[in-house]
Amino acid sequence: MTISELKTAVYQLREIVSRQSTMVENQFNQIQLLKHSNQQIPPAQFFALSAKIEGLNSKFLLLKMEDNAKLKSKQ
Repeated sequence: MTISELKTAVYQLREIVSRQSTMVENQFNQIQLLKHSNQQIPPAQFFALSAKIEGLNSKFLLLKMEDNAKLKSKQ
C-alpha cells in the first residue's frame, strides 16, 4: 500500500465515522428531547441507539486494526 492509498483510506474512514456519528448524535438528541418533555422513551429506541453505537465502535476498531497492520507491514 502506498502512502497515497493510506491517506485515501484514512480520509474515507473519517468520512464514514463522521456520517455515522452524526446519525447517532441525532438519535441521541431525539431521546433527550423526549426525556425533557417528560415523555416515555420506548425501549426499542434505546436498543436502536445502543446497537448503532456498538456498530460504530466495531467499525472504528476494525479500521484501526487494519491501519496498524498496514503500517507494520511497511516497516
